[in-house]
Amino acid sequence: MRISMTGFARIGDNQGRLTRGKGRILSPIGGAFEYRAAGRARLEGLGATDFEGDAKSPVEPDLRFRVPDNQVESVVRWFRQRD
Repeated sequence: MRISMTGFARIGDNQGRLTRGKGRILSPIGGAFEYRAAGRARLEGLGATDFEGDAKSPVEPDLRFRVPDNQVESVVRWFRQRD
């Protein structure tokens, strides 16, 4: 399964909200989260391969990769630990 870790941020006016028309918006800020060396080693231990950032010059430590289906929950647990 291809994994692309991202996050959402609330960007707002002086009242803490961003609006378009009458609705509030919660939007991705773009890009990808990055891993540290220890995080990459842990992900590889879970079977992660094909890190998208490896193909860039210079290499970028993006959290975009493939992982076996049976390891998705383990990746999510790792991500939630913020390690």
